Amino acid sequence: MDDQRTATQRQAEPDPAPPPVNVAEPVNPEAGQPATQQQLADVEKQMTSFERATLRWAKIAVLLSGLAAVFVCAQWYEMHKGGEDTHALAQAADTQAKKMGNMSDAADKIRQAAEGVVAQEQRIADNADASNRQSRAALDASIAASRLDQRAWIGTSDPKVLQLDIGKPLYISVKLNNNGKTPALRGRAALHIRPVPSGQTLSPQDEFGEPGSIVDLFPSQSFFIHNSGKAGNVRDEEMSQITTGAVTIYVFGIVEYRDVFRIAHKTRFCYSYDAALKVMNVCLFYNEAN
Repeated sequence: MDDQRTATQRQAEPDPAPPPVNVAEPVNPEAGQPATQQQLADVEKQMTSFERATLRWAKIAVLLSGLAAVFVCAQWYEMHKGGEDTHALAQAADTQAKKMGNMSDAADKIRQAAEGVVAQEQRIADNADASNRQSRAALDASIAASRLDQRAWIGTSDPKVLQLDIGKPLYISVKLNNNGKTPALRGRAALHIRPVPSGQTLSPQDEFGEPGSIVDLFPSQSFFIHNSGKAGNVRDEEMSQITTGAVTIYVFGIVEYRDVFRIAHKTRFCYSYDAALKVMNVCLFYNEAN
């Protein structure tokens, strides 16, 4: 009984040391399955949880080492490939820089050629402009000469003393002539008589007084104008002064008109009466036409 109780107690008390692993070999292994695999399976069943965890972490460490090795190889490949690409890019950049240098030289030559063309065109334009100015000036001169030749020209002639008697008004007439090749349009004229003492000078003025007749004078056509006679009758003393030369009778006036080119013109005239010779002389002043 004591032996049995002792044996029972020994069975109940746990052995402080793990039991030895006894790998039992199967008596009749399955066909087609190696014995080593079965043994490994049995060993894994008999392993503790700590040992199994250690085995798993070892497997994970081996897997991570393999992945790290693959990553390092990939990095080395990329670095090697990147070095080759960098070298290729450097060569391409150098080639591109040379091409850009050639393009810059070509662009500079094109710019110089373009500036030369612009300068040449400017010279041509300047020459053409100068030629155009000369042509325009020649054309204007030709037009002016043609108008000068074709325009109306009004002049005066045949001044006559129609009446000079004591007790009667003094009448003097002047003939207007269109000596041009085209009509003188909307012409008007005024004639004035002024006695001036000997030794004094006449100072005529462009005055019309009362509006005169407005006429169109055709080429080679004439028109007579005369004073109005409103100055009154000639007295004895006035006649004596005229005949003795103490007073000189001046006849002056103005004619305004337009030519067919609608350009305005003026003609001024002046005569003096020589009582001794009974003739009208042209004055040395105030005779002009434009």
